[in-house]
Amino acid sequence: MHSLISLRMGNESARTALTQIHRAGAPGHCLRSVLSCGCGAQLLRSGAMEAFLASFGTVAVAEIGDRTQLLLLMISARHRRPVPILAAMLLGTVLSTVLAAWIGERLSALLHPRVVDWLVGVSLLVMALWALKAETPRASDATARRGGVFISTLVSFCIAELGDKTQIATAVLAAAYHNSIAVVIGSTLGIVLACAPAVLVGHALSARLPLRAIRITSSLLFFGLGVLFLVRAAEVFA
Repeated sequence: MHSLISLRMGNESARTALTQIHRAGAPGHCLRSVLSCGCGAQLLRSGAMEAFLASFGTVAVAEIGDRTQLLLLMISARHRRPVPILAAMLLGTVLSTVLAAWIGERLSALLHPRVVDWLVGVSLLVMALWALKAETPRASDATARRGGVFISTLVSFCIAELGDKTQIATAVLAAAYHNSIAVVIGSTLGIVLACAPAVLVGHALSARLPLRAIRITSSLLFFGLGVLFLVRAAEVFA
């Protein structure tokens, strides 16, 4: 935890420099200035990796026992066709995370970085409470639709993912890190890692998962990230 705090503090100058590049209108000159002070190399080394790891870790844990994972369990038990279900899950995950990251970055561009940090911190604390709640999918989400297993799974997955805590977490992290590509890759891999075994193994796996412990772990991850962003936001008053 201490090393992550140090990493985030070290990235502050790099993130500020990147914001100046965007606002200055002279990217070549600003970029040379950033590289000369070492911030650009630090940003390339740690910024994207931090965004990826934060997104991957929180979303992977939060997705276990989530309604979209349980929905896939229901669909796979009903149809027993893992290939089209996995393909639909992957496409739906990419669409969901790309949309969430785009919304997150657009919102962050309208606000001062300190305000974004406050909002992200508070949002993650709310997510920490939400993660403790056990979720169940609606039976209607798994109802077969026209177009076969792939289309029905894709539509059901996308509908279930709208407003889901993992999608909101992706939007929040994209707003925080200003690196949509790293956040999308991390969130997508996190969801796939959590959901693919549910499709392949099904209820035999889910019955053995310690869902309560997983929800607590997910809540602690959201809480830790929320505290980090609130601490960083509070530095302006120090």
